[in-house]
Amino acid sequence: MKIGFDAKRAFHNTTGLGNYSRTLIDNIIMQYPDHEYLLYNTKSSDQTWGANYRQVLPTGIWQSLPRALWRTAGITRDSSFSSLDVYHGLSHELPYGIHLAKCKKIVTIHDLIFLKNVESFPLMDRLSYKSKIKYAVKVADEIVAISEQTRQDLIELLGVDEKKIKVVYQSCHPDYFTNTTSEKDKYLLYVGAFRERKNVLNIIRAFADIKDECPEFRLILAGGGSSQYERQMRDLIVTSNLRDRVEIILSPKFEKLKELYKKAYLFVYPSLYEGFGIPVIEALFSKTPVISSSNTCLSEAGGKGAIYIDPYSVAKLSWAMKRVLQNRDVHQELVSAGYEHVQQFNCRNTAASLMELYLK
Repeated sequence: MKIGFDAKRAFHNTTGLGNYSRTLIDNIIMQYPDHEYLLYNTKSSDQTWGANYRQVLPTGIWQSLPRALWRTAGITRDSSFSSLDVYHGLSHELPYGIHLAKCKKIVTIHDLIFLKNVESFPLMDRLSYKSKIKYAVKVADEIVAISEQTRQDLIELLGVDEKKIKVVYQSCHPDYFTNTTSEKDKYLLYVGAFRERKNVLNIIRAFADIKDECPEFRLILAGGGSSQYERQMRDLIVTSNLRDRVEIILSPKFEKLKELYKKAYLFVYPSLYEGFGIPVIEALFSKTPVISSSNTCLSEAGGKGAIYIDPYSVAKLSWAMKRVLQNRDVHQELVSAGYEHVQQFNCRNTAASLMELYLK
């Protein structure tokens, strides 16, 4: 088969959607090398994926137009497109005009956060996201939802035919599969974006509540995002007298992230809304127990390897922190249960499920 991917984020995005795209493409190409893969990319990159792929870049008049326009409308006009057997849009959208193409059309929907947390998104962004997703789910032959929560949101919020939706869980980079150690350092870890939805301020508040009862532990916050939210984080650290106990690591490299996960004693991820939660499975593969939210789909990612709390309650979050930090038996039970649960998210399973869709 000849399989095309919307690969812009795989080449140029270093956060969640980029990680999803890179992991998926890498594992599909590695496990199914007999097919030919076309990676549609808005600008050239030296990222490599193996021998049986090629980048498809804008040509002709599209080179002088905004690259976003080529991605949303020009891809289907490329000479390579008519020979595709499958085209998979990896992040919420399919190019306009694809409804006229003969290839199988597949789109991955990660979440509908913009419809559930409308206050976090400007009106024009919400209108744009909704227009793209509505077109994509209408013309797609198959829709990949990354969690049961996303599947239900598609049905309830957009009226999508449930028969078109298949849940295919995400995986993470295979380096995490052996990223384990019995040696844990005395710190709690958060990895992710610095923005209100991620609830990082409540992590700091809860840690401030337990700082005297758990004096040997530190808190590491790794990520980046909103500079305004980051300032709020730093101000709260100062007013909570935590300057010597909390470290912020901005945009850590992959090797640094692996080390942080591997040595963390506890991973804390009380997000207010997620489509799935790759950081949770990265932590569990690293044999690091998790505290997460009870009101999202994060229990699908964490299984029995996490304690789930009301993310709006600082008291419950601090209680959960103390429970893990002060009770080694609880810590070890969560590690064992989480490592067993997370094996279902091995990239081999994800690749096999997707290839089944491609061949269907």
